[in-house]
Amino acid sequence: MKKYLKYFLTSLFIFSFGFSIAQEIKAGNNTTIDSLLHVLKTLSTPSPEIKLVKGSDTTQINTLNLLSKQYIKTNNYERALFYAHQARQLAEKADYKKGTASAFKIIGFINKNLGKYEPALENYFKALKIWEEIGDKSGISSTYNNIGVVYKNLGDYEKS
Repeated sequence: MKKYLKYFLTSLFIFSFGFSIAQEIKAGNNTTIDSLLHVLKTLSTPSPEIKLVKGSDTTQINTLNLLSKQYIKTNNYERALFYAHQARQLAEKADYKKGTASAFKIIGFINKNLGKYEPALENYFKALKIWEEIGDKSGISSTYNNIGVVYKNLGDYEKS
C-alpha cells in the first residue's frame, strides 16, 4: 500500500509541477502580448488599428508581426491572422520589403497550421519572391523549408 501511495504522490507532484510550468509559459505569452499591444498603442494615435505614425512605421510593422507570432504561440490563429494582415498592409504602404515578406510568411504559416495548404503556398511564394529581391538568405532558406513542409503534408514528396 505504501508503494502505491508513494507512486501516487510522485505522479501527483510531477503533474502539478508540469501544470505550473505550463501556466507560467502561458502567462509569459500573455505578458509578451500585453507588452506588444502597449507598444502598438504608443505608436498609434489614438488606437492600435492601422494608423501610420511618421518615422515609426517599420517599428509598428515589426511590432504587428511580432504580435502575430505571439498569438500563434497561443493557438489564437484568428488574432494572429488579423495582425499579420495589418502588418502586410502597412508594410506594402510603407514599401518596407522585409516587413511585407515577414507578414506573408506568417500568413503562410498560419494557413499551413489550419490545413489550408494552397493559401499557405501562395503566401510563402510571395514571401520568397520578396526575400530573393532583397537578397535575404535567411528569409529565403526558412521560407523554402516551410514550402517543403507544406508539400510534405500534401504528400508531394518530390517537391518537398
